[in-house]
Amino acid sequence: MVEACTDWDVHERAPQPDVKYYAYVDAASGTGKDSYTLAIVHIEPDGTAVIDVVRERKPRFIPAQVIAEYSDLLASYRVTEVWGDNYAAGFHASEWRNHPATFLPCKDSTSDNYLGALPALLARRVRLLDNTTLRNQLTSLERTVGAGDKETVTHPKHANAHDDVAAAVCGAIVTASRAARLAALEPKIVMPFVASGGPRYFPGSSEFTGAGVPISSPAPAASYDYNRNEDWKAYVNSDGSIRSTPRTRWDF
Repeated sequence: MVEACTDWDVHERAPQPDVKYYAYVDAASGTGKDSYTLAIVHIEPDGTAVIDVVRERKPRFIPAQVIAEYSDLLASYRVTEVWGDNYAAGFHASEWRNHPATFLPCKDSTSDNYLGALPALLARRVRLLDNTTLRNQLTSLERTVGAGDKETVTHPKHANAHDDVAAAVCGAIVTASRAARLAALEPKIVMPFVASGGPRYFPGSSEFTGAGVPISSPAPAASYDYNRNEDWKAYVNSDGSIRSTPRTRWDF
């Protein structure tokens, strides 16, 4: 399964324009045996998760220095948000605030991410990098069934077993796939074409912006913040078209 999903001799993919990238980190303290790992991924139009970057910093290390290094890498892929497990949320979230990328704690456990990534791997809807550590860790994971038929996936229970790289990659697959699906559901709002030189009115705003040459995508009035004020949503139909009066609960 893992070999079938591997792009052999591809060790890293360079950032491409017009591609939305996502990232996930599996954090570590730097003083124990665990590595601090990072995976960057993008989602193809058909839903395939493509792993672009896998990085691992083995102990010993200073977490702040690793985060700074990873932050620079994320910037080169235009990544503005990075997910991580609860360990990172508890110990390293404050350090991420010193860098452009926003840290987001993942609600799923590492085991949940393994189980969530499994269907995509089985369907060969994942393209992995040629990374020996990643392959070894993925193929050594153990799946057990506990009380209440609850499934758990972990690395083997011996001293030399690790899953830090696999955790970052599967976390990236699951969170990126979820984010891409949500983004696809967002309505596409298209501003109306303005063909006159008169004042232009924007739905949800009491502001008019002055005359000028006809434009297809007029900028909203400076006093209206579309990110903060959401009154405009009442002027958008479910198909993305614009209406002149606000929607009521009887309008669909």
